[in-house]
Amino acid sequence: MSRKGYGLEHEVEDIFLRLAGQQRETPLSERTFRVPQSGSIRGLKGDVLTNVPFLPFQFLIECKSRKIRSAKGDFIFRLDASWLSKISQEADSVGRIPLLVFSFKGAKVDRLWCCIRKSDYEKIFGDKVEQVHKVKQSKKSFVLSKSTLREFSACNNFIILKLSTLVGKLKEKYEP
Repeated sequence: MSRKGYGLEHEVEDIFLRLAGQQRETPLSERTFRVPQSGSIRGLKGDVLTNVPFLPFQFLIECKSRKIRSAKGDFIFRLDASWLSKISQEADSVGRIPLLVFSFKGAKVDRLWCCIRKSDYEKIFGDKVEQVHKVKQSKKSFVLSKSTLREFSACNNFIILKLSTLVGKLKEKYEP
């Protein structure tokens, strides 16, 4: 069994535990948690399921981490387009908002980014998103270059932003 993404899954779990003011000692049914066996348990999809009491919605999170460097030394992440449709279907089937978190593994700053459906983001925050940039797409994937990636870039009906930006906006809008 591959353990490639477990570190990122635990990191994302910790970010949402801190957002909710929760501890790992809290029973799983009452807190955000990393899904054991990466969603292979019947009825549990995704890598992380949030349970943030002050949010009127919850996320189903899929985590992807890659360490690829271009010939020029830039960090590159190939985001498979099928991941976005898969997480959308899984989240919709359980009444959650899909969130794909990806990491430029090995980068020192701005390592964690996320993809959220544009319609969900606009509904959550009441902000109309003006997309500033469409990312480069090959046949099956979006090619994300860390040096040129900008927040609110578009991948089909998803937008990309730093995970810290999303969490900060959630705190600002919803935290009591």
